[in-house]
This record gives sequence, C-alpha cells and structure tokens, in this order.
Amino acid sequence: MNGQFNHGFTLIELLVTMAVAAILVTMAVPGFQTFFNRNRIAAVTNDYLAAINYARSEAVKGGAITTLCMSSNGSTCNGTQWSQGWVIWADRNANGMLDAGELMRSHGPINAGDVAMGGSQTSFSFNGQGALTTTTGGDTFNICTPSDLTLSNSITIDPSGHLRRVANPGLATCP
Repeated sequence: MNGQFNHGFTLIELLVTMAVAAILVTMAVPGFQTFFNRNRIAAVTNDYLAAINYARSEAVKGGAITTLCMSSNGSTCNGTQWSQGWVIWADRNANGMLDAGELMRSHGPINAGDVAMGGSQTSFSFNGQGALTTTTGGDTFNICTPSDLTLSNSITIDPSGHLRRVANPGLATCP
C-alpha cells in the first residue's frame, strides 16, 4: 500500500447512490404536484377575495354603485369566464355603464396552471351600504383544479355582501 490511499467512489457505490436518489425523487414528485396545486388555488382565491373586498369597500367609501365584472381585455365588461380576468369600476354618474374615468382596478387572466374558476353571475354590484344590488341574491364561486377536486375552494357572497370562504366544498366537477 505504500502509504497512499485511494479517494473517491467505486462504481458500485455510485450506482447504489443513484438508485436511492431515483427512488426518493419518484416518491416526492406527486407530493410536490399537490403542493403546487394547493398554492395555485390559494393564490387565485386570495386575489379574488381581495377584488371583492376592494369593490365592496369602495362602494361604501364612495357611495356609488361599484361593480366587479368579467373582462377579457382589462378595460370593459366583455369577458365570458372569470378566469379571463375582471375589472372593478364605480358608476359615478349612475348611468349603469362603464364610462371613461370610472375604471378603478383590473386583473388580467389567472395564470395558475390548470386552475379554473366559475360562478353563475357574470358581474355583481355593491351599493353604498356594501350589499349586493342584484335581486337574484348572492352567488358562489368555485376555484379548483380538475386533477384534484379535494383542493378546491368556494367563495359565497350573500345578498348583504358578506363573504364566506369554504375549503374543499365537495365539488363534483370543476367549472
């Protein structure tokens, strides 16, 4: 041996290490997918809750009807799905239309993988007391991913404007 030591890995040690690493990665990937989906749904839910709360508070603060509606371009109420984005505007001249200078905020399309969201209303408005102006009552918006419905959230707006968030509401399908 002449006092010299060989340093490094043998081929067998390297193969065993790679096999163990491959097994660990294979077990971890599905868990990461659930983690990412849960975070995407939470982010979209929080964005939407913030928009609803902002619209309601601006209606109370300014005294004008404030509307949150679907928007595909960020400047008009022309959207067909909530996932395309939304705008918030205050009807300061009380004509029921989004006019120049009334747009308060816009949110572009949700960019969260396969997260979908939907509700039965295309828009809703708050009055100066923070209540919904619609006569149909409130609405429930579902935010989910088709790959795992147990990760879904729902947001319910009652006629008084009160919000309620429910995690895992037991959805049968994703909008």
